[in-house]
Amino acid sequence: RRTACNDAKWNHQFAKMLEYKRVHGHCEVPQKEGMLGMWVANQRKAKKSDSLSQDRVDRLNSTGFTWKVQVGKTKLLPEWKRSKEDLIKWDEKLAAVAAGGILSDHQKKWLQEQ
Repeated sequence: RRTACNDAKWNHQFAKMLEYKRVHGHCEVPQKEGMLGMWVANQRKAKKSDSLSQDRVDRLNSTGFTWKVQVGKTKLLPEWKRSKEDLIKWDEKLAAVAAGGILSDHQKKWLQEQ
């Protein structure tokens, strides 16, 4: 049953989720994030049981909210993808440096062992 108090609490958590998205680039708040993570999980459960109002579903949809999370599978989050791309670029630069003869044999051997 919705009340003004419940709406205020929901709106507060919704605002916190928007801030999380601004910082992390997505709305997939892990449950280990405390109250916000639990709130996000509860929204998924409420929608699944058809107890989440359509206006709340619409508001969550407008944020890019993910309703189904793949449990047990690697899910590539935006910041992880960016980090991976940065690492690949760095590795390519390092390989170019090594191929260019700038590194000593000792340094090349050390890099290969890392």
